[in-house]
Amino acid sequence: MKPTLQDLIKLYNNTESRIERANLWLHIEEWAEIFAENKYPNEYETSLYYDEDYKDLLNIQREAFKKGYLSAIEDLILK
Repeated sequence: MKPTLQDLIKLYNNTESRIERANLWLHIEEWAEIFAENKYPNEYETSLYYDEDYKDLLNIQREAFKKGYLSAIEDLILK
């Protein structure tokens, strides 16, 4: 069973090991990537109107969402 994001944050806050924290942060980033893909799905890939510009815009939106999400998590962790 995959741990929830809340479980990962609790583990991150309760560990002192830098290696464990780095590993947990990678898992948190993975969650953010999944959330970004779900928030901005690539549902128009087979459309006649789909082009490289749309693909670039979608990637920018996903990356911005992911960075904002991770920044919010960092703010919560550092409180």
